[in-house]
Amino acid sequence: DVPVAVFRLEDGYFAIEDVCTHDGGPVAEGCLANGVIECPRHGAQFSKTGTWTGGQRTSSLRSYTATYDATAGTITVS
Repeated sequence: DVPVAVFRLEDGYFAIEDVCTHDGGPVAEGCLANGVIECPRHGAQFSKTGTWTGGQRTSSLRSYTATYDATAGTITVS
């Protein structure tokens, strides 16, 4: 099993792997601004789709499809 972080932004729900590719830290504990999340350990930055965008040099994170079902009030990640 892989930890997954789910984010709700203005343009929908997004899900990325919650393990920084730099040192294995929890990306979801970092700050999220303008669709970019920064790993709290060393500052690696990733887009809402998991693409590495700056900070500590690393590789991109795996992204997932996140679907919100308003009737059931659930989010499905696949």
